[in-house]
Amino acid sequence: MLHYPPITKITKSSEYINLMLNYPVEKVVYGHIHSDSKEFCVNGLYKGIEFICVSSDIINFNPLRIL
Repeated sequence: MLHYPPITKITKSSEYINLMLNYPVEKVVYGHIHSDSKEFCVNGLYKGIEFICVSSDIINFNPLRIL
């Protein structure tokens, strides 16, 4: 779980991504995206890692079940 996303639709932190690829990271849960930036939010697979944005204003304050 990260506060700030390591990846958006316009930027990718290759250092974080490479670190995650070196370990068995399957899923990254992150926040910090606000409603005015939701179009940059990445939800889904990138290089085999599932990214899930759980910012309250993005998910309309409805809790997500993450398994």
